[in-house]
Amino acid sequence: MYKCPYCNTPYDEPRTIRDDANGGGTYSVSVSEYCPICGQPADSFYDRADQCQCGNYKNVRDALCHDCHAKLLKRFCAFADGLTEPEENDLDAMLDGNSITDRNKWR
Repeated sequence: MYKCPYCNTPYDEPRTIRDDANGGGTYSVSVSEYCPICGQPADSFYDRADQCQCGNYKNVRDALCHDCHAKLLKRFCAFADGLTEPEENDLDAMLDGNSITDRNKWR
């Protein structure tokens, strides 16, 4: 599965166009890939997609789709906006060089 970075539409396979060129005594073949939905250039490596936890499609290199990422950021900002300065400093110290997944070690 792929997801177009231009129209954000998932699709099965990019449309491939082969260009044979013969000129000046040389012969070359190039292949170009395009989104079958909007026709914009595609990249079968970078545009690979799978499903997010919510069911929407996301780039395989991303943990979350755009909508889930925006919701997470909104929840995190709401949490962080309620912290005092000393609490922010304490969290900064705990997170320095650590992952959020290390939080059970902080007790």
